[in-house]
Amino acid sequence: MRMGRGRNIRAIRGSLRKSAGPTALRSAAAKMAYPRVTTGSLGFDIGLGGGIPIGTCSMFVGGASSMKTTRVLGVIAHAQSLCANCYRIVEIEDVTGEEIEVEVEVESVDDDTGEVTVGTVIKPDMIYSAVATCDCVATGKNLVPMRPWPDERNVKTKSGLAINPETKKSLFDERMERYQENSYEEFVCQYIDVEGTIDLGWAETLGVDIRRLLLSQPTVGEQAADIYEDCIRTGDVDLVALDSIAMMTPLAEAEEASSANSHVSPLALLINKMCRKLTIAKNDVLAEYGRPITEMWVNQYRVKPMAFGDPRTLPGGNGQIFYPSIRVEVRLSDFEKGKLDLGNDKDSQETADAARNHFKILKNKTYRQAQGSFRVFLVGEQAGSADNLNLVERLGREMEEIWKDGSKWYCLDEEFRTKSDLLSWLHETPLRAAELQARIMRKLERQI
Repeated sequence: MRMGRGRNIRAIRGSLRKSAGPTALRSAAAKMAYPRVTTGSLGFDIGLGGGIPIGTCSMFVGGASSMKTTRVLGVIAHAQSLCANCYRIVEIEDVTGEEIEVEVEVESVDDDTGEVTVGTVIKPDMIYSAVATCDCVATGKNLVPMRPWPDERNVKTKSGLAINPETKKSLFDERMERYQENSYEEFVCQYIDVEGTIDLGWAETLGVDIRRLLLSQPTVGEQAADIYEDCIRTGDVDLVALDSIAMMTPLAEAEEASSANSHVSPLALLINKMCRKLTIAKNDVLAEYGRPITEMWVNQYRVKPMAFGDPRTLPGGNGQIFYPSIRVEVRLSDFEKGKLDLGNDKDSQETADAARNHFKILKNKTYRQAQGSFRVFLVGEQAGSADNLNLVERLGREMEEIWKDGSKWYCLDEEFRTKSDLLSWLHETPLRAAELQARIMRKLERQI
C-alpha cells in the first residue's frame, strides 16, 4: 500500500472508531475466533465443527416431540460450566444466593365505585450466582478483551474512568486487580419460555442448574421480543434460548374479540423486525463489553395445503431462515427397550430405555457442510449425558487421548483396569466426558 493511501485510511479509522465504536473498522485478524459449546454428543459436535459456536444463533426445527427442547437444555447444561472470560470448563465450587427487593405492580378494585387503581409493592426475590476459580486473565488465556465497561467510564475525569471515592482507584483497575486473583465470570443463560411448558424437573435431569437459569415466560410475542432485547443489552447475559417461535402470538391476534378474524403475516413481520433489532443489540454489546451473545432458537413444523413440493413450513416468515448461522432438523425414532452397549464384554451392558435422536444439518456458516444425520442415545435417569461411547473411545485412541499400556487403560490422568471400566466412567462423569470430547475436537480441527 502506498504511503498516501495508508495515511488516509488510518485517519478515517480513528474517526470511525470514535463515532461508531471499536468494531467500525479493524483488521479481520482482530476478530476473535470463539470456541464452541458441546452438545453432549461427539458425533453431532463433529458434524457442527465442534459444537454450538459461541457468538452466533443456532436454530433447532422439527416436528412434535422430536426433543428440540431437550437438545437446547442439554447445551445450556454444558454452557453453565464455562467461564465467561475464556470459555473453558471450570469446576463450580458452590452456588450462593442473594436476597433482593423487586417492585411489582398490583391492581386493586374499589368495592363501592369499581375504580381500578394500580400501585406498586415491594416483594423479596433471590438471585443465585456460581462460585468458581479461573486464572485466564493472569495467564493471558482470556478471550474476552479487557476493556472498561459502560458503568466504569466517566468522561468528566482525566482518565475517562469512573473513580471509587473510598479507594481513589478507578473501577476498571479494581476489577483488573480482582481478575489477577480470580478471573471467573459466570456464563449466564436465559430461557425464554414462550410456550409456558418448560419442565424444570426434566431440565435438572439433563444437568441444568435451575437456580442459576434465568427464566422468562412472556404472554405475547412483542413482550418476548422486548424481554429478549432488553436482557441482551444489559451485557450480563451470555446465552439466550427462545422456545418457540411458532408460539409467539402477536398482540393484534391476542386482543382480537373473535378468532375468525385474520391478519396478513403478523408473526413474520414481528420476527423480521426482531431479527434486525437483535443484530444491532448484539453488535452494541460486543463493542461496549467485548462479549459475544450466543442464541438458540426452537421452531416447529406446520403443514400447508399443497399438492406438490414439501408441505412442511416454518411459522415466522423467511427472516428466521437467514438470521441463524446454523439450522438443524431434529427427528426422533421410536423408543427402544434393551441394552446400552458400553463395551465389548457381556458384563459391560446396562439395561436401559433409550431414544435414538437424528440430526440433519440444513445450514452451517461456521463449518463445512456436513451430510447425513448424527445419532445420540438418551438413556434412563442420566438422559442427555450418554453418548455413543464406542465412537468416543475409537476417536480418543486415534487422537492419543486414550491409550492402552499392557492391560491398563488410561484417559485424562485416570487409570482403568478394563475398557468397560473406562466407558462406564465416561458414562457416569459427563463433565470429564465433555472435557475429553473437547480435546478430541481440537485435534480433529487441526487435521481438517
